[in-house]
Amino acid sequence: MKIKKGKTYFKVNTILDDLFYSPIKALKNIRSSFSHTLFWKSNKQNRWENETYHILHKFLDKDHSYIDIGAWIGPTVLYGAQKSKHCYAIEPDPVARKILIKNLKKNPKIKNVTVISKCIMDKKCDIDIGGDKLGDSMSSVMRSKGKTNSLKVKAITFSDLIKKHKINNCNFIKMDIEGAESIVLTGMKNFFKKSNKSIIISLHPGLFENLKEDAKVIVNFSKNFKYKLNTNLKEIDVDYIEKSLINKNNFDIILTNNLPN
Repeated sequence: MKIKKGKTYFKVNTILDDLFYSPIKALKNIRSSFSHTLFWKSNKQNRWENETYHILHKFLDKDHSYIDIGAWIGPTVLYGAQKSKHCYAIEPDPVARKILIKNLKKNPKIKNVTVISKCIMDKKCDIDIGGDKLGDSMSSVMRSKGKTNSLKVKAITFSDLIKKHKINNCNFIKMDIEGAESIVLTGMKNFFKKSNKSIIISLHPGLFENLKEDAKVIVNFSKNFKYKLNTNLKEIDVDYIEKSLINKNNFDIILTNNLPN
């Protein structure tokens, strides 16, 4: 399917029209632990990142696995596992991971999830993660400095993750790691050599260690893909990506060589 720059190629946030998609049907039977009750309430009312669910709906399928880097307490895991062959949920924050596991136990029909406690970095090491409060969705290696709520976790490379879990059928990655994007993307180049793989990245340039250098890594990485899309599924270019990063704007991008049906 051909698209023009700035043109939406499929509709989002449509609830009543069955020709399009809303995550409500897939989420209404999800059970959650007592933690984060207000979040789950808004989630089931279609008031949390509907665009993200829509993107997962369009890109995931039962023939391929899905890697969720920064799984938090599991909203995209519980949803993505229903749409994919298998979900690999990576969450090094022990507080968030404990709740994620509880939420999976609350949903025994969802059995195709592997929870991984390691942090993904550019080398195997022990590294600090932290933030204002562990478990709040914002803990990160980039937020640990000077924080009392921090701890050491084991880190592995992305290629080690693929080898250890023998992941050979993944076609989509969701990455939300609060400022460490350029570090992890550097180790993903070989994985994305096959053209059928796509990724959605939540970018947090305000947390970059070196703004210009990290932005350059991300811009160069994006050049390997035919299509660069925002969460409204409109095409954007590398100039827009670079300018947004340098201006420290948080935003999500989808990088793909194959537009979904």
